[in-house]
Amino acid sequence: MRKEIAAPPRTGSPGASGSRSCRSKPPICARNVFLVLFERAWSWNSIRGRPASHGERGKAAASSSSKRVWRSPTSTSKPSSRAGVDQRETQGLHEELLSSNEELQSINEEFETAKEELQSTNEELITSAEEISRGNQILNRANSDLSNLLANINIPIVLLGPDLNVRRITPSAERVLGLSSKKVGRSIDDIKLPLRVPNLKQLLLNVIKTGYAQELEVQDTRGRWYYLFLRPYRTDKSKTERSRVEGAVMALVDIHDRKLSEKTVLRLVTVVRDSNDAVIIRDLKDRIIAWNRGAEKMYGYTEAEALGMSIGRLIPGDRRMREREMVQVSAQGREASPIETRRCTKDGRTLDVLLTVTALRDEKGRPVELATTERDITERKRAEREFRRLHTRAISSQETERKRLARELHDGVGQILSGVKFRLESLPGRIEGIPEEAEREITRAGGIIDRAISETRRVSQNLMPAELEDLGLQPALTALCRDVQDRLCIRWQSSTWACRGISIPSWPWPFSASLRRLSTM
Repeated sequence: MRKEIAAPPRTGSPGASGSRSCRSKPPICARNVFLVLFERAWSWNSIRGRPASHGERGKAAASSSSKRVWRSPTSTSKPSSRAGVDQRETQGLHEELLSSNEELQSINEEFETAKEELQSTNEELITSAEEISRGNQILNRANSDLSNLLANINIPIVLLGPDLNVRRITPSAERVLGLSSKKVGRSIDDIKLPLRVPNLKQLLLNVIKTGYAQELEVQDTRGRWYYLFLRPYRTDKSKTERSRVEGAVMALVDIHDRKLSEKTVLRLVTVVRDSNDAVIIRDLKDRIIAWNRGAEKMYGYTEAEALGMSIGRLIPGDRRMREREMVQVSAQGREASPIETRRCTKDGRTLDVLLTVTALRDEKGRPVELATTERDITERKRAEREFRRLHTRAISSQETERKRLARELHDGVGQILSGVKFRLESLPGRIEGIPEEAEREITRAGGIIDRAISETRRVSQNLMPAELEDLGLQPALTALCRDVQDRLCIRWQSSTWACRGISIPSWPWPFSASLRRLSTM
């Protein structure tokens, strides 16, 4: 609102000093002077930071124009009363000016505070925008990481919603379960997965309802084994509420090779456990760590008694060095042939066993344990000794019979043939007038008898060589070679067994005869 009133003329500086000078002069100074005051046309809301509306400003302007006062210079009012009124009005206006100045200063300060608040708010908005941008980058990176992880992982994974609709699948799931991107969004019931799990839907619903994971071994329609993981799909936990289950995660791990290995291991375990041979596993400090049923039957120790026991309790003192050498050979990676050794039982008996040592190694090829297979050959060794004894008796009896036959051939048949030959040769002298043809037949018959005598002597010599009986096996073999040379016209190299470095032991006569006979075959 604007007020116009008459004011005395001012001298000197304007403002407050002018006001003081007007008060000291007589009231006549108020002539021909007009003071125009403008009252603020803003409402109280503008002080709080909100400007007045257009209607409010219009009302304030109308009010100021209605209160405008015109003072005519030819006014006929009394000078004294008019000067007092002017002085009071000037003082009131001065106070209003001071009050308005203070209000303007407070409004300016409020404007400054609002400006600072706006600047602070702007900075906060910029910081929030940057944080949102960084959060978006982190989310994009996490999404890219998740996409690459699902794309490169070699595990079939299917993400399901609470209604069992497919949300996302991995490339392995496409290959194993026959899924594709076209089936994303469809229910698991409509897809018909190639798994032999008739209650798969119920299992998934239980996982979503209870929040507990389930694991089971399943087969597909081709007979391949998988380990099926059914886990709840949980949202992130917040400060005010717990995580919620909003679906399920289905993952398959191929365990077909492991199942085959388990079957193979189970077969081997069954074979080892039920084997009649003793299978013992010990560490490098000779402590027994595995003991099968065959070892219990063979040595008399139960599994509880044998575990932790030193293997030295089973080995006789005179056999430990040889067995230690065999263990060292196996530990070095070389193949050790089975050896025959002895073992002591719990009741003090000594058994003959066939020992096979195998070194068990770790992933770096270092020996960590030793497995021994021990077969009881006590009965077999006893049977072999009995067989050798009977065989020796049989050979001795056979050679004795051959010796008897050779003597009978030499002394009996040979002498008879010699007598027949002598009689044939004496026939031409005792009988006169024998035709020449008869003499030739007699001579031919004598030649035949000579060959028969020679053959008889040869058979007798083969049955019982004189060199073998008198000189031994080596002269008998030398004589045999010489005889073969004479009969077959083969050139014989003048070398002996000694110069060839061949040493023939002195065996008993039956064995020497058998060897000499084998050389003629």
